[in-house]
Amino acid sequence: MPTWLFPSSPEDEERVWLNQAKESLDAKTKVLSREDYARGEENWLVLLDPVGTIHSDHKVRMENVSLLLGEFWTAKWFSRVFLQDTYFEWQMMFSRHEQSIISCATKDPPASVLANDFHIDESLLRLLWPTEK
Repeated sequence: MPTWLFPSSPEDEERVWLNQAKESLDAKTKVLSREDYARGEENWLVLLDPVGTIHSDHKVRMENVSLLLGEFWTAKWFSRVFLQDTYFEWQMMFSRHEQSIISCATKDPPASVLANDFHIDESLLRLLWPTEK
């Protein structure tokens, strides 16, 4: 069924996103539990949120991710998890006892990201940052 005719609800899209995030967290947990994993004083995990610019309710995303992370927090797990919007509009930081959102001052992707091994489809750029006529 074409999604442009029958789009998913925001709740359905969030549920799919959370399922994919859980799969990623499960995979990262397996890596962290390997004997050859070199631990530091603190171990942080950074996840990229490829749909963050589409999802407009950051508070809902933060609450849902915080609930999801509740299944993972242990003494031997990551001490902090960062969720980074693909276009650097915001970051979310989570720890066992706190969470916060950090907004970016600019809406343009950093030039260093665009210049170094990070491909952004030009048609997507035009959707996100339309040029003035």
